[in-house]
Amino acid sequence: MKSSALFQSLSGHPRWRHRSRSLWLILIGVLLTSSAPWIHAGGLPAFESDQEAHLWLKENSPYYSLMAEEVEKRGDISFDVLENQKGGMVESGTGQGPGRILLAKELKGAARLSIHIFELTNAYQKRLHDEVDEKVRSGAIETPAEFGLLHELIEYDGLRYHRFVLAELNAVLDGGIPREMLTWINPKLTDLSSYELPLAFEYAKAQARSGHTAHYHEWFWRQKPAAPAR
Repeated sequence: MKSSALFQSLSGHPRWRHRSRSLWLILIGVLLTSSAPWIHAGGLPAFESDQEAHLWLKENSPYYSLMAEEVEKRGDISFDVLENQKGGMVESGTGQGPGRILLAKELKGAARLSIHIFELTNAYQKRLHDEVDEKVRSGAIETPAEFGLLHELIEYDGLRYHRFVLAELNAVLDGGIPREMLTWINPKLTDLSSYELPLAFEYAKAQARSGHTAHYHEWFWRQKPAAPAR
């Protein structure tokens, strides 16, 4: 028997009449639930790819969308695997393209999405990173220390933009953002209200202590017109 015929034959039954409205609501709820995406804790969908996550972020965070649109003026954003390293990075490539966002395959779920957002801020600020690189080539920046600090300050502003996006997602996700979107920054963080950007001086010291700034020191020598043998 077809479903429409089944509903028609039951609708006249005296026990059905007073229950039909509630059952219809249940059936509608089942249909809506079956067509909705699978929701993780914190309301995050189970993304099948970083590109899918990118599109979802554009739909749910106006600030992410603003940054993405600026990056995409230089070309489509692409994603790939970061090999033999943790976390993520932006591979700048050559010319004025948007570069690629690389994320370690070990990154999962909410932490991966959060680092994805942060790496987009680096792509968004590519012009500033390129400007610092050019100052080395022109001789305006002469030391690795100055070079590294300027790049770190750009990334510090990236954390500010990253938090803007987290705040927007926190407002639209059921229960707020998952804690895992924060703990890669500081394992003591519990929710967005517990997260404020550190003082710039403390941030710079922490980046140097972690070895992050040392990567920029190495990059400095690759920008020099006549790099010394190292």
